Amino acid sequence: MGGIIPGILCTVFYSLYIAIRCTLKPELGPPLPKEELYSTVEKLKAIPKVFLPILLIALVLGGIYAGIFTPTEAAGFGAIGALIIATIHRKLNFENLYTGLKLSFKVTSMIMWLVIGGGCYSTLVTTTGTANLVSEFLSAMPFGATGVISVMLTITLIMGMFIDPVAITMICVPVFLPVIKSFGIDPLWFMLLFSLATCIGYITPPFGLNIFYMKGVVDKNISLIDIYKGVFPFCVIKALVLLLCMAFPFLLTWLPSLMD
Repeated sequence: MGGIIPGILCTVFYSLYIAIRCTLKPELGPPLPKEELYSTVEKLKAIPKVFLPILLIALVLGGIYAGIFTPTEAAGFGAIGALIIATIHRKLNFENLYTGLKLSFKVTSMIMWLVIGGGCYSTLVTTTGTANLVSEFLSAMPFGATGVISVMLTITLIMGMFIDPVAITMICVPVFLPVIKSFGIDPLWFMLLFSLATCIGYITPPFGLNIFYMKGVVDKNISLIDIYKGVFPFCVIKALVLLLCMAFPFLLTWLPSLMD
């Protein structure tokens, strides 16, 4: 729930940025040809075709926010729902199933290796006492709570440029939480800030995961450099949202407070 308002802020700022860029350079966002535009009646007739996918999205997200199931359980529920929808639309065949399973296996395997590496590192840091040493070092900084939070988020952002957010979480949380408790900082507020910072890592060059996902689906004539240039403004926008949430904690804590 704490991520809803930052998500809305990102959406608004993304939309404003795109609108301004396309106003200044219309060739970046050309309108659809008239022959590809649909009337209101045609759009209404198309609703039944997309009703089931929309229903599935609503059930998955609704189940998570209602506390019916965890995000992991929701993913399994969503996969089963997608198979049912594919069956209804007669799109479920061996070729499509094989392609989907192959892609899922590749992505999951890549992430699991990162999780394994992050878990090993986290265990090493904890057992050798490095976590306590870093925690004591951060706690002793003369910057106050705001300064320490800024340092920790900066570390998170830098790590997000090179490693996976899951690994960042496994490495940093055992080190950061004792510091947060020692300063009496709201753990919910900080972890939401931390989650937002790790999300920025998904699109931060040079090794943001979503950058490579994007490279896998775009035309071959679009290079990684083109994608780096394209995501940079969105990284800046997300960083601004992060600063807003630091300056005004209620943006993160208001909705969760209504869930008590």
